[in-house]
Amino acid sequence: MPQSSAVVSTTSGRVQGIVGADGKLQCYLGIPYAEPPVGKLRFRPPVKKQPWAGVRDAIRFGHAAMQIFDPHEGALSDFTDEPPSTPEPFVGNEDCLTLNIWTPGTDARKRPVFVWIHGGANHLESSRLPIYHGDRLATRGDIVVVTLNYRLGLLGFLDVSVLGDASYVGSVCNGLRDQALAIDWVFENIAAFGGDPDNITIAGESAGGMDISWLAASGRLRNRARRIVLMSNVKGPAGFGENGAVSRHSAEEGARIARQLLHRLGFAHTEDLIAAPADQIFKRLTRDLRADNVLFDLDSLFYPCADATFAPLEPFRAVRGGALHGIDVLLGYTNYEAGLWLSWDDAMDQRPPEWMAERFGYLAADLRAEIPGQYRKWFPEAEIGRLGMHMMSDCGFAMPMTWFAEETSAAGSNTWLYRFDWQVNDRLGAMHAADLPFFFVRPNEASAAGLIGEAKDGDDLAAREQLSLEMSERLIAFIRHGDPNQARLKDMPQWSRYGVDNRAVLILDRNLSICRDPNAERRTWWTEKVYQPQMC
Repeated sequence: MPQSSAVVSTTSGRVQGIVGADGKLQCYLGIPYAEPPVGKLRFRPPVKKQPWAGVRDAIRFGHAAMQIFDPHEGALSDFTDEPPSTPEPFVGNEDCLTLNIWTPGTDARKRPVFVWIHGGANHLESSRLPIYHGDRLATRGDIVVVTLNYRLGLLGFLDVSVLGDASYVGSVCNGLRDQALAIDWVFENIAAFGGDPDNITIAGESAGGMDISWLAASGRLRNRARRIVLMSNVKGPAGFGENGAVSRHSAEEGARIARQLLHRLGFAHTEDLIAAPADQIFKRLTRDLRADNVLFDLDSLFYPCADATFAPLEPFRAVRGGALHGIDVLLGYTNYEAGLWLSWDDAMDQRPPEWMAERFGYLAADLRAEIPGQYRKWFPEAEIGRLGMHMMSDCGFAMPMTWFAEETSAAGSNTWLYRFDWQVNDRLGAMHAADLPFFFVRPNEASAAGLIGEAKDGDDLAAREQLSLEMSERLIAFIRHGDPNQARLKDMPQWSRYGVDNRAVLILDRNLSICRDPNAERRTWWTEKVYQPQMC
């Protein structure tokens, strides 16, 4: 039965967590790193938490950030300790800026530290979701695992200065500022939890990976992170449009999107938005939301933008300028990212590729017209609807991750690139987020079943455990040593650093292998048509 652990002193005050059933692993949950961003602090940069008196219990997770409630992301009980008898279409609380720590011990061993930033398109999810619990990874790797919350959606990633108050310039990056402040707190305090502040890895998946690339662009990872791990997203949708009239990551486009959303919600003045109860804002947000259009609606609204007060250059250009100097990089993507979105739109893989191409509005019109024919050529045997799914997987994930690997490698960072090929089933494929249960050492737990389904039989269960062992050990070796080849396993393929001279990619499947320049023809086309014009 869990019991109280030793009291740990931090710069914010003393905290007392709990010891796991094994009597060794300690966890400290819901530690606030900032003042609640409510009232006059709404839409403002986070304010460092003022020290508290006495000992604060750290035995339960903090509030999830305010967000619409999407049952695809988990049960209501995953987001709150006290589910309401009459559920609302939203969940969470504005008072959400907390972090959680799992540690094998609070001694002076200086264990490597793994800081996790959750995904969810910057408007969904929470560090408290069971899939992100750090107990298994901390125990297997003898490392300290930290997860954190940050403001989501319009409360953390919207330029509300468009309503006329210039003092709110930069609000589009407040969610990133939350993350940066949490990382500062970890750097200052993690030694008290048995962690090494000089050996911190910052990791994230989906929006978490995207956000880390912007943290790097801002310069806020210097002297904080030794390594970063980016899974299935970087920067956003590759900044498509920079070769045309509009860049999705420009301040101007961020302002346009903000004006459009605020008009949709019925707010014309800053004072009205600041005074509105959060539940009223989210009721307005959900009143016309269509589940089958999540990808092209809310999922597309809350990407960070270049901002003079936070990151004036987008991540690709910032890397060329040395933003990741001295920082090792491990990154990767899944082989059929788009499969996840069938949970929201069951007909997405039944539509022609022209339908998908038209929804990527930041691609130039001539490219949107050309792409369907290219995917018919590249996948001649594929069902018509799966062509668009492959296009989305490449356009939004595989190509940007590959280009970022090229940039970080060229800039001098030790870089490793993987592709996750293990299939959930024949239809969903190796979908977005399917790699998470394996990296977090819980491929056969209930939290994984909700994402990738339960094992079919004993052989499948064992195969999942083996793949998780191989993936987590690679990750742990990178966290500990900066080299995934130092994993504590025998007979694993040598994973060369990524570079344009070899393009070595580790394929993660039931049998690990190395592939040189997978999808070379598609990569070459996308690079020549989209990426090289952006670099001009």
